[in-house]
Amino acid sequence: MNFVGCFSKTFWVFYGCFRWVLFYQIGGFLVGLCKGLNIIEETGVIPPFSVQL
Repeated sequence: MNFVGCFSKTFWVFYGCFRWVLFYQIGGFLVGLCKGLNIIEETGVIPPFSVQL
């Protein structure tokens, strides 16, 4: 029972951290994707795909 409680607390701490990390990763990816699409529309040239971490 004690192990389960400790594991549960650890899990939620990691889940909270990873949730924010994933949120920023997805947000940054969407922003980069939008910027990339704008560049393609403006220049008509497809830039090399890059992911900002």
